[in-house]
Amino acid sequence: MTMRNAGSRLSRPCSLDEWLPPVFREAIITSPYFRENRISIAAVQAGFCSPYTVTGRIAAEFPGESTFLWVKRYLAKPSHAAREYDFLREARIVFEDKPGLKVVEPLAAIESLGLIVTREAPGVTLSSVLARAQRRLASLRQVKLAEEYCRQAGRWLGYFHEGSPRPGDWANLDQTVRLIEHCLKWAEIRWGIAPDLRTDCLAILRTRLSAISPCEAVRVKTHGDYAPHNLVVEPLNLTVIDPSFPPELQEQRNHCCRMEDAARFCVAILGNSPRTLQSPRRESWLKAFVEGYNQSSGAAIVPWSPVWNLFFTRHLLLSLKDWTGELPDFWRAARWKKTLGWVLNMMQRSPCKVTEKACWSV
Repeated sequence: MTMRNAGSRLSRPCSLDEWLPPVFREAIITSPYFRENRISIAAVQAGFCSPYTVTGRIAAEFPGESTFLWVKRYLAKPSHAAREYDFLREARIVFEDKPGLKVVEPLAAIESLGLIVTREAPGVTLSSVLARAQRRLASLRQVKLAEEYCRQAGRWLGYFHEGSPRPGDWANLDQTVRLIEHCLKWAEIRWGIAPDLRTDCLAILRTRLSAISPCEAVRVKTHGDYAPHNLVVEPLNLTVIDPSFPPELQEQRNHCCRMEDAARFCVAILGNSPRTLQSPRRESWLKAFVEGYNQSSGAAIVPWSPVWNLFFTRHLLLSLKDWTGELPDFWRAARWKKTLGWVLNMMQRSPCKVTEKACWSV
C-alpha cells in the first residue's frame, strides 16, 4: 500500500504521529545506511494507513542531493520489512540489463520496527495513465501510451518469472479452487447468488483442472500485488514498487503459479463488470500485456486457457468482494450475478487444451 493508491477502500489518511512517531523517525536517522551516507530527514509528510501497513513520504537530504523517500511500516508482521527489502534487492539484479524496466531501490530495513525505506520512483502510476486513457474524450496518444505501458508491464513480468522457475515444484491448484468456492459461498449468502451458478462454475473449473499440464503450474517468484497502482511509469521507463506477502503465498515464500501475478494485473485493467470486461479499449490493454509477456518469457500466456480461467476467476471474485461502488444492495447483487454469468459463458466457450508454448521445458 502506498500513497499512490490511497483511494483504496482499505486505506485512510492518518496523522503524522500515527504513521511515523518520533521514535521511528529517530530509528531511521540512526540506522547504518542513513549514518554512513550522512542522510538527514528534511520534512515528513502525513501518510495513509491500511489494515496491514502504514505508508508515507519524507523529504531527505543526501550530500549534494535532495530527494523523496517512502517509508512503510508493517503493523502485524514486522518481519515482512526485511522480506520486502530482500525481495527488492533480488529483483533489481534480474533487471540490471533490461533497459527501461526497473525495480524501486530499497535503502534500509529495520526489522525490529517493521520499517522499510525506499527511494521514490519518478513518474506517475500506471493506474492514473489508464484512468485518463479510458475517458470518452481521451486522445489517440493517451490510448496508445496506455497500450505501450501495458506491453511494458507484460515484458517486466515475463522477465521476472523467466528468471525464477522452480522445476519440479508445482503450485497447489486445488487450493485455488477451494478459495474460489469459499468466495462463491460468501456471495451466495451475502447477495443471494443462485446455488446453480456456483455449482456450474466449480464444475467447469474442476473438469478443466485435468487439462492443466504440471509444467503450467510451475512455481515462480511472485510479486503478490502486481497491479497498475504498483507500477510507476515515465517516458521509456517502468518501475515496479511495493511487493506484497498475502497469507496464501507466505508458506511458499512468495512462489506461486505465474498466473497469480498475471491474472491479478488483468483483472485490474479489465474491471469486474460485463461492460468493462467487454470494452474494446480495455481488451487492447490486455492484448498488449499478453504480447509483452510472451515476448520476454519462455512460457506464453494463453488467455482463457484452463489455468488462466482458474486464476482469473479467483481474482475477479476478490475484486467483486472488495468492490465499493456506492450503490444500493440490489444493484451490487445484480453486478455479482451478471459478472458470474459472463465468466461462466466465457469458460464454457474457452479451449480445454493449450499449446506447448504455454509451458516451460522443465
